[in-house]
Amino acid sequence: MGAIGRYGLAVFLGLVATAVGAGGTERGAPVAASSRGELLYENHCTVCHESVVHVRENRKVKSRDDLRGWVARWSSERKLNWSNDEINDVADFLARRFYKFGKREKG
Repeated sequence: MGAIGRYGLAVFLGLVATAVGAGGTERGAPVAASSRGELLYENHCTVCHESVVHVRENRKVKSRDDLRGWVARWSSERKLNWSNDEINDVADFLARRFYKFGKREKG
């Protein structure tokens, strides 16, 4: 299995572990709902690229502002007509999931 294959498998297993752990183990505990940012990303962004783009060594995003700029650029490029809130939600999802940036300051 090549490096990408091993990496893809590791990412997949990590996603499965996260999904299983997110729902809790108590009887009747609800499964955590996906965020709007995650749903938008999964439905629109993964058409062109996989999550590998966010974790490669030479990634272009260096800050939360960079990340928001790329999300805005590509939502415009793909003519998605996303609102500022939707752009922020996708950027927040990516910041938490892949980039490990701190929470966005609202204001």
